[in-house]
Amino acid sequence: MENTILYRFKELKLIQFSTFDSNYSDEDGEIEIQNFFRFTYESTENVLSCTTRIKISSHKKDILKADLDSIFQLAPQSVKNLKDGEDIVLSPALLIQFASLSYGSMRGILYAKTMGTPLSKIILPPNNFSNIFTEPLYLSAAVDR
Repeated sequence: MENTILYRFKELKLIQFSTFDSNYSDEDGEIEIQNFFRFTYESTENVLSCTTRIKISSHKKDILKADLDSIFQLAPQSVKNLKDGEDIVLSPALLIQFASLSYGSMRGILYAKTMGTPLSKIILPPNNFSNIFTEPLYLSAAVDR
């Protein structure tokens, strides 16, 4: 049985938010949504970051780009439970949890920031991350990251 991992949201940082309203029309039909996730760990503060990048396009033209850093404070005992030598290991279940929290935050931010614009009709759909995160992720716990 996996040990309980205790954490809390420490901070949300919207790194990038760009919209290109002129590239979007209600008549465009289908849009393409790309998701990208990156995880980093900073050992001196026991902080895990999940960066979520969203790119929405139509007819190969960008409509919206956004990057969000979701920063999680890990409890010291939880870090010990995640350690494997000099690395920490995030199981697929943990990756899914952190990505879901970050993606959900991104959904809310996009909704709030596009209200009153033509892009308000575009709502990020829910996402099932169990197909994406199927293997554990090993992150270096080195201080000089």
